[in-house]
Amino acid sequence: MEMRLDRSEVKDILQKFIISEDDLHIISEKIELEMEAGLSSVDGSSIAMLPSYVPALPDGSEEGQYVAIDLSGKNLRIMLLTLNGKGREPSAVNNNYIVPNHVMKGTGDQCGAVL
Repeated sequence: MEMRLDRSEVKDILQKFIISEDDLHIISEKIELEMEAGLSSVDGSSIAMLPSYVPALPDGSEEGQYVAIDLSGKNLRIMLLTLNGKGREPSAVNNNYIVPNHVMKGTGDQCGAVL
């Protein structure tokens, strides 16, 4: 069964999703307050937050090699990131692996032993 809508019906439906600029500011302020409450460990915040402890944004002078490891689903992703400093582009080497289901469903020790 195919449902057909004419232009005015579509317009009426879309109108319900339009947010005024004033309402958008109110929503933004409420979200920001909830995020601040979540970061300050205030009970009752609707948004759980974890502090990142990042003191400043990178400025391009950073140098060194760093390893990033991401284990999610059935994929293990490992990246070696080389920061070259002086505003030069970083380089990255990525490797992706499929982790067997029995490893993912095992204990943390079993998973760590395989990895």
